[in-house]
Amino acid sequence: MRNAILSVLAFVSFAASAQYSEMRPDTLNSSVVGIGVKDPLKPFHLKGGAILGELSPTDNVIIGGTSSNTSKFTVINSAYSNGVYIDAPNTPGGYALKVRGTAKIENDTKIDGDLHVSGTLSKSAGSFRIDHPLDPENMYLYHSFVESPDMLNIYSGNVITNNKGLAVVTLPEYFEALNIDFRYQLTIVGKKARGWIYEKVSANQFTIKTNKPKVEVSWQVSGSRNDDYAKKHPIKAEVYK
Repeated sequence: MRNAILSVLAFVSFAASAQYSEMRPDTLNSSVVGIGVKDPLKPFHLKGGAILGELSPTDNVIIGGTSSNTSKFTVINSAYSNGVYIDAPNTPGGYALKVRGTAKIENDTKIDGDLHVSGTLSKSAGSFRIDHPLDPENMYLYHSFVESPDMLNIYSGNVITNNKGLAVVTLPEYFEALNIDFRYQLTIVGKKARGWIYEKVSANQFTIKTNKPKVEVSWQVSGSRNDDYAKKHPIKAEVYK
């Protein structure tokens, strides 16, 4: 019995000497609480250098937002302005989730909605997953991404040549503004004939010629991206670790 009492007294003595963060009602408004703060600003407010795990002393955590920060949940490194921002409802065109700086996501992550990356996205593998068109209730269909060391745009279609064996293919009006180094592929469909590029791309169109009239041709044209971002950030196929 004496040993039990001594153990309890020792625990109480240790607890009294230890330092804990406080969660207590606001002195002016008992409906809100804070941790280690005198006057919480929001229903639940962490103020100052709130340490989570092994974050550095310059890491700040804000839950609820302030007049200068409309994000509902923000984790910011004040030294580098890097961090995670979730839901900025008062910002026109604001993002539901924004990560500034280097971010690492492990395990499975699901995003319902559109994802925009301002920069280059690198990945170990990629695929799309959709409901299987033959059994959408019970199965998924996966397709792998098409990979290339070049920043390629691919355009394709089918056309039938006229009585003179000619067919003009019209490409999008931005084709030549976006692409350079055009590459062509033609496949004759349905009959034995020959086909070739009669006129190369000019004014966003090209002409196919066949040695017989009324020939169906499956065509594909690719071009390397030539926009400002692609020219400033080319893909390097081989890099040292």
